[in-house]
Amino acid sequence: MKRVELYNVMSYDRGAVEFTKGINAIVGANGSGKSTIVDALLLATIGTCKKGEEVVRNTLASMIRAGESRGEVRVWLEMRGKEYRVERVLDTSRSLQPKAKLYEDGKLVAEGEEEVCNRLTQLLGIRKDNMAVLTATMISRQGHLADIVELAPSKRKEVVLELAGLRRLEELRESLRKELNDLESAVNRAEERAKEMAKKKREMAEEEKRLKEEEQRLHLLEEEARRAQQELEELRKRVEELERAVELARKREEKRSVERELGEVLAKISSIPLGPEHKELVEKVERARNELEFSLGLLQKAEKEAAEALRGKGIVREELLQQVLGRGKSLGLRELLRALWLEDDRGWESAWLEGARRVEEALQRLQQDALAEVEKDLSRRLGELSAEKKLLSALTPAVLTDRCPLCGSPLSPERAHRIAEEKRERVRKIEEEMAALERELKRISAEKEKRAEREEIARKLARAREERERAREKLAAFMSSCSELAALYGLELARASDCPLERAKGELKEREKLEVKREELEKRLRELALPEEPSRSLAELEKELKEERARKGEAEKRVLETAKEAGKLRGSVERLRERVKALSAEISQMEAEILAAEGKRELLKVVSVLVDDVLGKDGLLARELTRELRGALESHVNEILRVLGRDFWVSVSEEFDIVVIRSGARGGDVKLDVRSLSGGERTMLAIAIRLGLARALRVPIDAMILDEPTEFLDEEAREKIFEIIPRLAGSLQQIIVITHDEEVEERADRVIRVSKAGTRSVVELG
Repeated sequence: MKRVELYNVMSYDRGAVEFTKGINAIVGANGSGKSTIVDALLLATIGTCKKGEEVVRNTLASMIRAGESRGEVRVWLEMRGKEYRVERVLDTSRSLQPKAKLYEDGKLVAEGEEEVCNRLTQLLGIRKDNMAVLTATMISRQGHLADIVELAPSKRKEVVLELAGLRRLEELRESLRKELNDLESAVNRAEERAKEMAKKKREMAEEEKRLKEEEQRLHLLEEEARRAQQELEELRKRVEELERAVELARKREEKRSVERELGEVLAKISSIPLGPEHKELVEKVERARNELEFSLGLLQKAEKEAAEALRGKGIVREELLQQVLGRGKSLGLRELLRALWLEDDRGWESAWLEGARRVEEALQRLQQDALAEVEKDLSRRLGELSAEKKLLSALTPAVLTDRCPLCGSPLSPERAHRIAEEKRERVRKIEEEMAALERELKRISAEKEKRAEREEIARKLARAREERERAREKLAAFMSSCSELAALYGLELARASDCPLERAKGELKEREKLEVKREELEKRLRELALPEEPSRSLAELEKELKEERARKGEAEKRVLETAKEAGKLRGSVERLRERVKALSAEISQMEAEILAAEGKRELLKVVSVLVDDVLGKDGLLARELTRELRGALESHVNEILRVLGRDFWVSVSEEFDIVVIRSGARGGDVKLDVRSLSGGERTMLAIAIRLGLARALRVPIDAMILDEPTEFLDEEAREKIFEIIPRLAGSLQQIIVITHDEEVEERADRVIRVSKAGTRSVVELG
């Protein structure tokens, strides 16, 4: 151990201790913090292991300095020629940061308490589950140095054997005892499996026999299915041939039918006088008729408007106007021509024209009266009279004074009254003249309205005449084109209603349908072109096809039934094969288990011997271990006592009773009880037993920690202990002594003084 650093550990806020080879004495008064250094050293190293709690006296939380939440210990060690540094964080929180790290020559080699524990125990050569070996040998805590000496022999034997790993022998025996039980169970199961295997073999033989029979049946059935399938294929080919022959025969019948229908269509086409070349003529006649009908409609509307305007005016006979107004909107061409007097009944047209003439004459008369000039003069005169009346009305007696309001000359009351009377008379005459003028203006206004009415009638009559002339032109055009169409039929056209337009349209439409039908039939004939003519009739072929289809259906039914039966049988065969395969695998497994069990029988004998005779605390190995360990312990203890220069030696019995032996005064050896030794001698013996036990158990640690080894000893005994410590240093590389006795300073290679400054521990080199 080379160095220890403490940060916030118990009474240390900061502290560092350097160790050297040889004797290191940590000296200080009681309570100064001497043991804390060793506690921190052990906590940072073997304290990282779970079993290290047996060596470290304090808990993690109790090691943190009061008032602090975190502490740290760093330890430098030298092992096998390398320097190791252990860093241990004292932190009770659940931080995920690693709380222990191990460095080898400055390089991080382990992180986390478990990894650090594994690496350190590997380096120290001790088991993680046997940390107590340290406190029993190389580490002596205060007040526990002589524990191994003061134990009763039976307890001492138990402790020593426990440290030697006797418990592992017992655990191994218990583990093997379980294996032994398992082996016995396996052997018993193997015997049962042998019986089951024999039964399974009989079952497999029966299943194999059934499988062979089913396979033979399946073979026969598959052969039958093959023949049925072959017969079915031949029937299918025959049916296909017959279907093709029937199809040819049906096409032949259809072809004949199409040829007959085509002949009928051609005959109908030839009976129609109009051909495609006449289509343009028919369309021309139809356009002329449409234009005529449109023009007649306009004429009918114009005449109705004129008749509506003339009604009640006495210009045209009312019965004639009523006939015009009573025409319906759905009149045919012939009725419309008659109603509009474009055909027949010319007398009606003359009467209508006479009424129009009378309207025009009346309009001319109205235009000769200079109504506009008269109306203008009358309006001007009426305005003059109105102004004069207004002026005279203002000259009432109430407004007359002693002067004339017009010229300003003096007026007497009598003259003023006379002037007022004259003005009133003049106002009355003006009002009479104004009334006459207003009556004349009303008459002129009425004449103007009558004139406007006549003008509207004249306009409507003129429009009716224009539409009539236009209708006559459209009628002439229609009659001209329709005469050309009638000539194709050999007809004389007397009236427009005799035009054969609808007949021509119907025949052209029918011809178009027949032409389409002809093209369809000719196309079908081309499709029905036969590569060869069937030699037999359709009825014969259909009869034979029906018979062959019936045979084919029966064959298909046989094939399906055979396939269904074969499928079931094939499934049965597969199941039997799987069953035989499973039984074979099961039997192979049983044979392997039985064969393995035969090997386990021999192993059972060996394990029985190990469990009953070799292992366990009373077994052969335990007895041999006890004998060897006892002898080694006795030998090593006596060797150490000789090194220490003692005049006694010890004998260790089979039960680990320790007997002290001295040379007698008269010769011979004297056996003494350990309790007969002085305090110093018992301490020396305890140290020798600890070192001897370490060597016997091959603890590979060449250092020793003695915590207050002189406690409760008198001065003479303490002097003897301090005398043997240098001798111990001759056989160990390092000894750390924790004591309050300053006598050790003369014999120590390094003195480390620890004192208390208030609540803090302070470290000084002596």
